[in-house]
Amino acid sequence: MGEKAEQKRETVSGNGWPVVPLVIASLLLRIWPEQDWAEVTAAVIGGAGALAALYGISECVRAARRERSLRGSAALTVVLLLLAITNWARAQF
Repeated sequence: MGEKAEQKRETVSGNGWPVVPLVIASLLLRIWPEQDWAEVTAAVIGGAGALAALYGISECVRAARRERSLRGSAALTVVLLLLAITNWARAQF
């Protein structure tokens, strides 16, 4: 039982990886704001990161529903992903 709960914790904390492409896209837009290639690249990378973040959020919600002890880490991961999506969208538009 303890091993199963430990595997779920790793899954919830592993859902935060979409922050990486969102941060890269935001940095591209902030470093080269007037470059067309940077805007296109940031849109592609950020769009993929946003889709992955939405999937990660759904996985966190699903894990929090299954296991009550994971609610804190799932909520933290969801907040982190939402902040990353907001930062990328603010830089993009």
